[in-house]
Amino acid sequence: MLKKLFSLFAALTLCAGLWAQTTPAGAGTKENPYQITSYEDLKWFSAQVNQGGDNVYLCAKLMNDIQGSLKRTDGTAFTDVLTPIGRSNAGGEFCGDFDGNGHIIRDMMVGSINPAPANIGLIGKMIAGSRVHHVGLVDCSFAGSSYVGCLCGDFADGEIDHCFVQGCTIMYTAHTVGGLVGSCFTYARLHDCYCSCAMTKFGLAGDTSYEIGALCGASNATIINCYGEVKESVPSAAIGRTYGTPTTKNVAMKQPAAFASGEVCYLLNGGVADGSQAWYQTLGTDTYPTWDKNHGTV
Repeated sequence: MLKKLFSLFAALTLCAGLWAQTTPAGAGTKENPYQITSYEDLKWFSAQVNQGGDNVYLCAKLMNDIQGSLKRTDGTAFTDVLTPIGRSNAGGEFCGDFDGNGHIIRDMMVGSINPAPANIGLIGKMIAGSRVHHVGLVDCSFAGSSYVGCLCGDFADGEIDHCFVQGCTIMYTAHTVGGLVGSCFTYARLHDCYCSCAMTKFGLAGDTSYEIGALCGASNATIINCYGEVKESVPSAAIGRTYGTPTTKNVAMKQPAAFASGEVCYLLNGGVADGSQAWYQTLGTDTYPTWDKNHGTV
């Protein structure tokens, strides 16, 4: 009898878990993307994309700011680690559209140090047809070996634009690491973004690392109009290493004062200040640029 009751309880628990796993609104297409409203939705979307096949083309749109589960105040361990969207193996790379819709993901943990996986970021690996745009990452942590970047670990193709990183930390053990992306290769296009993060190398004494940049670890593609904040914990070079003849324009490291004064906001907007610009900043209040049109024009 007890055995039957235990089996019934287990079945009911499983069913309750399945019922709780609801599908976000939307169809996953570019025209009708999945509407992400919670961290649970974000994890669900990652799991769907990482099934591979046609799922790599799924699209998502943030409908509000997302609060992750990274604990910072009571010293508890990281919980609910997000698996990067888009696996690094052939056939599993992200090919869809991730629209941040002007929203922020906060307190999210991606990856680990022991063991330390490769291809760590919000997106693990992007290829042709993919796009990530208008999303901000704030106070998130990323940990891995090589090809580590807050927005994307291995940015092999596609487009990343109008994104920012603030207060995030990157922990790595090997190579090809950047604040925005680990790598930017082939026909990848990274533009109109900024980054303020901290980076820490873990490893045995004598270990060497290479291709480490404040914005991008290694590039042979296109990076335009991107800026990093100068900090002791990040490399002085915006791009760790370049190969071939990449297109690099208006890419620079800037002092904190350049962010607070509105200089970086002005540069990101290309001097446009007629209300059609992408970035805003209320001087004296905002330390960094924002997309919120209710803030000031620089």
